[in-house]
Amino acid sequence: MILCFLFSISCCHAQGTMSLEDCLRYALEHNVTLRQKAVDIEVRKQNVFESRNKFLPDVKAVASEQVGYGNFTTASGSMNTGSAAIKEGLTYTSVQVQSSMPLYTGGAIKNQKQADSFSLEAATADLEAARKDISIQVATKFLQALYHKNMAELSRKQCLLSKELLRRAEMKVAEGKSPTSDVANASAKVASDEYQLSQDEGNAILSKVSLAQLLTLPTPEEFEISEYGLDTGIVPSLSAMPMSASAIYENCVGSFPSILATKAGISEAEARVKVAEAGRLPNIELKASIASNYCFIFNNKYAYPSFMSQAFRDNHAEIVGVHATFPIFNRRATRVAINRAKLNVVTQHNKLEQQQQTLRDDIQRAYYNAHVSVSKYQAAQKAKEAAELSFNYEKDKYEAGRSSIFDLNQENQKWIKAQQDELQAKYEYFIRMKILDFYTK
Repeated sequence: MILCFLFSISCCHAQGTMSLEDCLRYALEHNVTLRQKAVDIEVRKQNVFESRNKFLPDVKAVASEQVGYGNFTTASGSMNTGSAAIKEGLTYTSVQVQSSMPLYTGGAIKNQKQADSFSLEAATADLEAARKDISIQVATKFLQALYHKNMAELSRKQCLLSKELLRRAEMKVAEGKSPTSDVANASAKVASDEYQLSQDEGNAILSKVSLAQLLTLPTPEEFEISEYGLDTGIVPSLSAMPMSASAIYENCVGSFPSILATKAGISEAEARVKVAEAGRLPNIELKASIASNYCFIFNNKYAYPSFMSQAFRDNHAEIVGVHATFPIFNRRATRVAINRAKLNVVTQHNKLEQQQQTLRDDIQRAYYNAHVSVSKYQAAQKAKEAAELSFNYEKDKYEAGRSSIFDLNQENQKWIKAQQDELQAKYEYFIRMKILDFYTK
């Protein structure tokens, strides 16, 4: 019941109005790639648990029951041939409890445990890197969808304004204050704005579908996005920019998830070299066993003792011993394994160097893109204010009969373009700053 309740809340929430934080939370909870990486972490935890327990002794029980006809020794009841001259049918029961414990493995178990621990550390860092990557993808898609949504809203407002100007032109023509060509110009402007509106509405739908697919939402039509949580009234300033690109790199290179994952991969590779080198050293283990057997002959003329007497007194044995294995020649398999492990260490070091360079390039690109977006947003805001002032001035001239509808539409078009540029610069600024936050937070 609790799971159904939580699922219903999740569905209702997903199908309602979602802010950027809602989308990020939903993506991190439902993304299949992240779920699989979490499973991978659990698998590597089991590997660590397994390698840690290899120091412990193992205990097993072995039981066998045989029925046969052939030679056997009358003294022990063994079915081995060559030591008896009697042929009779019999059953032979054997029970053993065996145990072994490693005493010395050349450091193989210890280094295997370290390698598995570093593997777990790498998987954990890799999951965090994937979470960051998914977050920036969702944030970018969300802001793009929000931009297209606002562009469609801007186009709707422009259509209403164009229709109002058409109505004013028709009134002026009816009053004889303007030529009939003004109505044709105003009608053409309405048609052009309606076409632009259809394009912007289509872009808004497609961008929302793209976001829904990234979030793995089943029905993109049943959810909306909102600006809740976004500081849309922000005044961009270069002084508010974070530290330099090189300082950002130095600040995050030591803790960035992908870098941490690769460093853990290097430590894992070095530990696996030691595991491979252990193949050159002897292996010593302690072994112990308790065994007993019982033999029953179908022709009872030999008068064997009872089960209790034979199994637990006459044929009872305990064995304790130390076994040592010394490698001599294994077709150079150990040498190949060591060389392969060492080459993997070199590969991991090259991967680390490549990722550090990629991180430096990405940070520089993100920093200077954000820097440019601030300047662009500031210029777009000024251009919008100037275009609006010019349009209002031209509108007053038109109402006073000192301007034509053509001139008014020209100024209106400039104002539309300035609003679109300002809206584009605004969301480009949001996207660039969000990407930069990816490296600074």
